[in-house]
Amino acid sequence: ESFRKKLSPFICFFGGKMKQFTLMAFLCIGCATPIPESGSYSLTTTPKINNCGEGYEMGDWSSEEPVEVTVDLENSQVTVGGLLLELDKNEATMEEDVVEQPIDDYIIMIKGGWYITWSTPTVASGEFGLDIFCEGSTCPSSDPNIADTLPCESKLNIEMEIVE
Repeated sequence: ESFRKKLSPFICFFGGKMKQFTLMAFLCIGCATPIPESGSYSLTTTPKINNCGEGYEMGDWSSEEPVEVTVDLENSQVTVGGLLLELDKNEATMEEDVVEQPIDDYIIMIKGGWYITWSTPTVASGEFGLDIFCEGSTCPSSDPNIADTLPCESKLNIEMEIVE
């Protein structure tokens, strides 16, 4: 996708005048990063990718009830429905090794991760899911007992918005 094509919505928004766009971009330099707010959030998920196989479908993790989000700026942490994530400015992340399974001369590893970015103090989006990969000299490109392809990933998109 060309750079001009990516900019076209902004150019149209500013009446097609690049001078106005340049001025607006200049004025926004140094704009504050949104600080996430604690509260009850709606949580919606949609499939992003699954090239691991049927056994790794993430399903729908959307919540009909609001999910409690607690922001602890002092300790740089965010709790999303009981899950503790590290907070750096407006980005919350959590990565953990779920499985590390030695097999012959290679190791199958499954890592879980959450990545959430607040675009405003009350709106966030991101992704979560699994990455499966192999380390070692004889790693297979697939294994029917593990995944259709290696490495692979199974992830969902996340959309969150505070509810009043």
